[in-house]
Amino acid sequence: KISDANSIMGPEMKSTGEVLGIGRTKAEALYKGLCAAGIDVHANGKRGNGILISVEDYDYSDAIKLAEKFTDLGMTIYATPDTASAIKARGLDVTMAHNIWDNNDIYDLIETGTVNYVVYTGAVMDSSVGDFRLLYRKAMNARIPCMTSIDTALALADVICASYDKNNTHLVDINH
Repeated sequence: KISDANSIMGPEMKSTGEVLGIGRTKAEALYKGLCAAGIDVHANGKRGNGILISVEDYDYSDAIKLAEKFTDLGMTIYATPDTASAIKARGLDVTMAHNIWDNNDIYDLIETGTVNYVVYTGAVMDSSVGDFRLLYRKAMNARIPCMTSIDTALALADVICASYDKNNTHLVDINH
């Protein structure tokens, strides 16, 4: 059962998750941590090849960087209307998905497996916590990671670009 609690992690919680990844690089460590959390980083062959981005206006510049990175990885960018406008203004291809309260675009992207990842930063506002809960619940039921910070999503792009897998990561002895 998925909790109704808001799962947004503040800065004090970002480094104290339930798993630990240790690697020679930040990307390798994050790859190990994501795998330990049950996230299939390389799910492209199993689902679609997209990412849904919905961020607050103060995150637009970072969302553009994120869209650029995932576009370079060959992924399709989906975004809610205002986020899509910001991304499109930079000349990037983006498919607009209506907000949750407008229609079922976002739910359809999740339920059909069109997107591999969801990035949503609006849940810190009281008015959008309910929307986030619905989105998060839908994504978790579909086993699609829902990230609430762009820095984590940018790091995920680095992990994917590095092509880490169980055969090219290193065992790190933390006892010595």
